[in-house]
Amino acid sequence: MDNKPIAAFMTSTAFQIAHDTSVVDAHHRMQELGVRHLPVMKGSKLVGIVSERDLATLVAISDAHPSTLNVDHAMTEDPYIASSSTPVAEVVEDLV
Repeated sequence: MDNKPIAAFMTSTAFQIAHDTSVVDAHHRMQELGVRHLPVMKGSKLVGIVSERDLATLVAISDAHPSTLNVDHAMTEDPYIASSSTPVAEVVEDLV
């Protein structure tokens, strides 16, 4: 297994979105940035991660208009967190 730090495989610039951002605005932000996932923040605290698929699923199952739905209803809470210096092998082991 690879002993390189996970930083070798990470995006160097981290984009994020606020927990109370609308699904519509989150989708536009993802398109603008060319990404499919965004960390979700509440103030300075990481509270989740949201994907394009999460947003699409929420819109599909909800009767509400997408502009009234926030990403905190679609996100996965408590995402896995690793230091950028953590070896890839350790991250893989933690996630399996």
